[in-house]
Amino acid sequence: MYMNKGNSGEASISNKVFRTDILLVLFLIVGIVLGAVASLKIGSEALAGIYSSDIYTDFDSWMETFLNYFAGSAVFVTAAFLMGFGAVSHPFEIMLVCFKGLGLGVLVSSIYSCDDILIRMALFLPFAVLSSGILIMQSCESVAMSQRYFSLSLTNENRLGLANEFRDYILKFLIYLVSCGVLSALNCLVLRLFDLMGWI
Repeated sequence: MYMNKGNSGEASISNKVFRTDILLVLFLIVGIVLGAVASLKIGSEALAGIYSSDIYTDFDSWMETFLNYFAGSAVFVTAAFLMGFGAVSHPFEIMLVCFKGLGLGVLVSSIYSCDDILIRMALFLPFAVLSSGILIMQSCESVAMSQRYFSLSLTNENRLGLANEFRDYILKFLIYLVSCGVLSALNCLVLRLFDLMGWI
């Protein structure tokens, strides 16, 4: 009987995490749609200028490109991480993912206003999908941590046991942050490769 309860508990936790993933993905899609709709009110020339077509050839500008890519993803991941320390920050964590989608929707629309759409999409889509995946994984961790803080605020449970969870939470955040850096570096390498092949 005890084992059955344990298995049902694990299944319940798994389903809860799965529902959080789905919810965040849905809000990301909603944000993308809203961003695409909002971009319809922007002029074609201004829209085309949102997605930069500059080719970076020297070390300083390549470093600047890397930092721009890294900051664009790391800021969202860091914000989601910090929200995890709030007991009632769940709505903000969800809206953060939606806001990310909003920016992606505008960027996709701006790409369609430029030349060489397929090349630009090949550069943009992998980075956008993977960086959004990292944000969603961090947001799932943040929602779980927020729920933990909320439950602690309603009970007299000893908070000393939270130390291990806090350590794991920080460790996962650092892994996601490093993943953003690796992803940004790979995106810069692909950009350089496309440049050398004369595709951009």
